[in-house]
Amino acid sequence: MKRNGLTGALVGAVLSALLVGAAAVTGQVTTVAGELKNLSRLWDGTDVALVSAGGALLVDGSATTQPVSGTFWQATQPVSGTFWQATQPVSGTFWQATQPVSIASMPSTPVTGTFWQATQPVSGTFWQATQPVSGTVTVTLPDEGQQTAANSISTTLDTDNDSVGAIGAAPPGETTQIAGVGSGATAGFLSNVIACDSWFPVDIVTATTTLVITGVGSRHVYICSVNLITALTNNVAIVAGTGATCATSTAGMNGGVTSAEGWNFSANGGIAQGNGLGAIMRTETTGDSVCIITSAATQLSGTIGYAIF
Repeated sequence: MKRNGLTGALVGAVLSALLVGAAAVTGQVTTVAGELKNLSRLWDGTDVALVSAGGALLVDGSATTQPVSGTFWQATQPVSGTFWQATQPVSGTFWQATQPVSIASMPSTPVTGTFWQATQPVSGTFWQATQPVSGTVTVTLPDEGQQTAANSISTTLDTDNDSVGAIGAAPPGETTQIAGVGSGATAGFLSNVIACDSWFPVDIVTATTTLVITGVGSRHVYICSVNLITALTNNVAIVAGTGATCATSTAGMNGGVTSAEGWNFSANGGIAQGNGLGAIMRTETTGDSVCIITSAATQLSGTIGYAIF
């Protein structure tokens, strides 16, 4: 490239001389000669002052390394400014996991299928306000003197267990019995059912007054059953009174105080009343005894069931 350059310059100088004259040719030849001198110095290696010992071409004839100034491209370039970071700060409105939704902005879309209803049908077994209970339930009655007019069952527990009576013993202060409604207020009063547990066998063959039940002071005689039959025509009365033949303060129990005022039986006639539970007769006066008055000397047989208390 350098040779071609000099040749071009030389040709140019010759042409210029032909055109402008000898003076101009002299200047051009001088220039070409200088170029040739420089070129020959590089090619023939005689001018070593411009080449370093290592063979490097020097910038000037000082034979030293020259500082170079200016802006150069470095392998690593310092860069300033705002750059892309691994984590970028971002501002604005973004998609969120939970999105606020305005019903007004939603389209009206018909939906079909089975949905939750306000009232749900439920089947199965559920807790009821009143629970059926099975098993054994123990109820303890209150102690004596704890009942009131408004409440016959006290909340105080019975401490002497006298709600359970013993056979042959006096009834406890609080006892559970079979009862019925008897005389009293408009709705009546509860009345115990008499249970007769004593018996008198009737065996009378004369027209007489016969003591059948001996009274006890301050107690009534309760008759719960009577069954009698006579062989021949006979009038029979049951009376109450005091004495061996109830002759004092006599009072009729099935009619009057004489046999004629009692039952008038024909031959083989008789009567059967009561079953031993519940009274059918009672002495009006405590302490009275009970007697049978007959009108005929004939066989009168039967049984009287009674209780005294």
